[in-house]
Amino acid sequence: MVKASYILFGLAAFAVAGIEGASAQEAGRASAEVDGLTLPEIVVEGAGQASGTRTLGTPPPAFSGGQVARGARTGALGNLDFMNSPFSMQSFTKELMENAQARDTADVLVKDPSVSTWMTGNQVFDQSFKIRGFAHYTSDAPTSFNGLQGIDFYQTSPHMLERVELLKGPGAFLNGGIGAVGGFINYITKRATDDPVTVISGSFMSKSVLGGHVDVGRRFGANKEFGVRVNAFGSGGDGALKDAWRSDKGVAVGLDYRGDRLRVDADLHVGERELRGWNWDVTLAPGLALPKPPKPSTLFQPPWTPYPRKTKVGMVRAEYDVAPNWTVGVYAGASHSDELFTFCAPSIRNYAGDAFCSGGWTTHYNIYRKAATGFVRGEFDTGPIKHRLSAGSNYADEEIQNQPGIPFGAPYTFNIYNPIFPAEDVIASGATRKSTSSHMRSAYITDTMSILDDRIQFTAGVRRTNIERGTFDINNGLRTARYGTWATTPAFGLLIKLTPQLSLYGNAIEALERGGTAPQTARNAGQVFPALVSKQEEIGLKGDFGRIGGSLALYRINRANQYLDASTNFYTQDGRQTNKGIELSIYGEPIEGLRLIAGAAAIDARLKQTSGGLYNGRRAPAVPLHELRLTGEWDIPWVKGLTLTGAVIHSGAAPYDNANTFKIPAWTRVDLGARYVWSVAGTKMTARLAVENVGNSAYWVAGYGSAGLQLSPPRTVMFSLTADLTPSAK
Repeated sequence: MVKASYILFGLAAFAVAGIEGASAQEAGRASAEVDGLTLPEIVVEGAGQASGTRTLGTPPPAFSGGQVARGARTGALGNLDFMNSPFSMQSFTKELMENAQARDTADVLVKDPSVSTWMTGNQVFDQSFKIRGFAHYTSDAPTSFNGLQGIDFYQTSPHMLERVELLKGPGAFLNGGIGAVGGFINYITKRATDDPVTVISGSFMSKSVLGGHVDVGRRFGANKEFGVRVNAFGSGGDGALKDAWRSDKGVAVGLDYRGDRLRVDADLHVGERELRGWNWDVTLAPGLALPKPPKPSTLFQPPWTPYPRKTKVGMVRAEYDVAPNWTVGVYAGASHSDELFTFCAPSIRNYAGDAFCSGGWTTHYNIYRKAATGFVRGEFDTGPIKHRLSAGSNYADEEIQNQPGIPFGAPYTFNIYNPIFPAEDVIASGATRKSTSSHMRSAYITDTMSILDDRIQFTAGVRRTNIERGTFDINNGLRTARYGTWATTPAFGLLIKLTPQLSLYGNAIEALERGGTAPQTARNAGQVFPALVSKQEEIGLKGDFGRIGGSLALYRINRANQYLDASTNFYTQDGRQTNKGIELSIYGEPIEGLRLIAGAAAIDARLKQTSGGLYNGRRAPAVPLHELRLTGEWDIPWVKGLTLTGAVIHSGAAPYDNANTFKIPAWTRVDLGARYVWSVAGTKMTARLAVENVGNSAYWVAGYGSAGLQLSPPRTVMFSLTADLTPSAK
């Protein structure tokens, strides 16, 4: 924390010197128009009409090009323009998700260089990836749903979303007490607009997955104060993996009321997904180097292995302006997920590709979550200092029920280059009983102080969190272990507007992360570990040049390490992992009709303080050394309505295990596509075609952690046809 304070005070001194050295004309027009650009206003959600209120369900506007938003929700600080936030953020719009034909939010987030793929493709059971080198499981709830953290939303369909917001770095203080170390995700659901919305789509995906989507929104009342938005979607068929099948369906309903001082909205989502045939991490026998990858369409599990999941989510939010610059709010929600987790964890035994599976396991899970938050936000002045104050509390409760793992099938062998699996076996499931429970309570206060017409802003805050967690014997219901943790997680941020187009920022922030649970494949399966506290220090620049925006960030994250030890097959907490990185992101529409999202990131991730010093100084496993991204769209000027699209995703080499036995080679994936827009009888029609992994390149991808591998996604063709009857679209 001392080093972080030096960084922030150094930034302040540098900025004050720069500001005082500026000409009187420049200093006097901090918020005036400069070269045709206007300094963006500070937007604080729920802070009263006098400060530019954003009503519930109205996220910040899109940046030039429409693919990335100007800002995002910054946890307890509310909605902030990216030029006024002392934290790294990226927010992707509905337009980008639609044009990318995104199947999951992982398909969207991978466009950011700080996010690396892990489990993506058309046979994915979970939305999992790494942010700044740390694994992110949405099933562990390091996400928020319209600003509420702690409810289950990991079976998220982009069909129902307005935005996917990524806040990089530890999120304990900002987002409610528990969060992933590398970053935090907030989903913004669709709301009814002033114009009636009616959109109908049909889709196709390799090999024969057919789907449909209907999006309808209406507003009612004398002043259109009541809104209803309904999204219904479904798809099913044979996927691009050989002999694999998938099915998705769901309904999402969003209701809202917007009054002069009171704003209320509600969400209900019911969804189902079932996969038959899907790939989990594979491992290598001790001493075996990396064999050649098989065809990307290869299955590593029997094609009859099912994975069904049902999810229900409900939420209500209310905000009330008690004074022109003061707002109080209450959010509350609950969720239930029911899943049958069936898997086999194969191990490759030789270079010929022979693999062994000790037999499959089935576990039936029921996960119940509920959460609530209350807050007050306001603005006031003390002499020349402006204050934006926020205080509140969060509550989250989780109960996981499961049955004892039930084995199915005898041990078997197969070859990854020509897999032949045993005949279908009976998959049994039974009643679930409580196995773990978690309770989180926290309270926070934060103040953003600004001077010189908001050219210098300093944010300071603190959150006090209590986590209680227990484990239970699922056979008799008796408690087997219990622990409680109190943690204080501070946050500091400094932002200096060097010019209306350039902001310098720094932050020091901490994360509180739930301890891991040993997976079913570990010898200590089910063991629960205590919570972890991690720290980040970051410094960076943000630029807004009208048609182009971007950011440059340097950071260091220090986190307690937990992993599945490949040599002992025990899941353990051991030592620390320090990730030092640099990120560059650029986005916008530099030329009329040419839209880009580009970025690069490099990470030096090292293990420290390991048991006996065995792995000290080694690179952290499964963390790519660098990431490169380029996504582009070009409106063909001589063919009205035609747009060509493409993406290049490159991931650097990654160590295979803690001992750095070898590196998983770097890989590059190329995606291409096109869309065509025309009108039929006043209806806007859009046809989209995309091909993922055009070259059908086969490569290994670093898995969750030490000694895990995933296979590259196969070439996948996606096509959709959309009819938009919305008046503003014609």
